[in-house]
Amino acid sequence: MNREHRWLALIVIQLIIFFSASHISQSQNAAPRAVSLLELVANPTKFEGQLISATGFLGLDAPDGDMLYLHKEDYDHGILLNAVGVQLSKELWSQRENLNENYVTVVGVFRSGEKSGNRYNEILDVRKCSVWSRPADPIRRKLRRP
Repeated sequence: MNREHRWLALIVIQLIIFFSASHISQSQNAAPRAVSLLELVANPTKFEGQLISATGFLGLDAPDGDMLYLHKEDYDHGILLNAVGVQLSKELWSQRENLNENYVTVVGVFRSGEKSGNRYNEILDVRKCSVWSRPADPIRRKLRRP
């Protein structure tokens, strides 16, 4: 390879690195796509690899694993087809007593069970998990207070 071809190859490699880093940075800083849990369960491949925000009932326990359910009743009755797995960070896991068995909003990267070969769909790399409403004190009740 002569000197001009090496120079051109070096420029092309630098451009590829620059645009790859730029794309990764943009995707990490992108706003999450707000979706219903029903959409995730019904059309999992549509959201594959996307940063999403979803609200559901969080059940953190050993028999079924850490799952975000469509409804509290789905958790109570073990209806796993109406749920997606959730992988909490160590930081969020330390807040599990506050989060568990409440309706929460989760922000993370969605992985379809169909694409990954897992039995269930999952929300991985959870960046945020916050209580939306507590069954003992529903948000609707708070909105009605004068």
